[in-house]
Amino acid sequence: MPFSRFHPGAVYLHQGETYLITKLDLATHTAYCNPAQTNYYTQTKELTDLRIINTLRTKETKHVKVYLGEVEVTTSVLGYKRKAQFTDENLGEEALDLPPYTFQTMALWFDLPERTIARINSEQLDFAGALHAAEHAAIGILPLFRVMRPERHRRGIYRFPQRYRQAADFHPRRAPRRGGDCGERF
Repeated sequence: MPFSRFHPGAVYLHQGETYLITKLDLATHTAYCNPAQTNYYTQTKELTDLRIINTLRTKETKHVKVYLGEVEVTTSVLGYKRKAQFTDENLGEEALDLPPYTFQTMALWFDLPERTIARINSEQLDFAGALHAAEHAAIGILPLFRVMRPERHRRGIYRFPQRYRQAADFHPRRAPRRGGDCGERF
């Protein structure tokens, strides 16, 4: 699993119980934790890079050129914030020194014409918000084109289909009451 869920200091919820990740063993891919009662949650600060490896197909529509191809995604978790429950107040930030997480997958992307970008900017529309909305629209319609197991959808499989390939055999166990190995492998 990516370090966005498992990193030292992370608040981890498992079957309704709260745990604090105390240690990662990178060699065995094991997260260690202790039961905790916190009034905060953790949110990682990440940097993600996407590199196109191979364009397999292209299609030109009236206004947009669409591509399908192989990509490499690299995510680095730089640190995390502790945020108050209910108010989202920032309670502090911590830096992390973790290795990047890299995987290859298939992606769909498109080029917008310069005139479209210029129009969005001239009308002072929210370009980033529109892209985010388009992402959610794609996530919503993708199941119409490919049937997937429901548990994979909960893991974000639609955005990065092979991201969780290693997690295919992942079956969480209940974490121990006295701390130690959370039973989670990342």
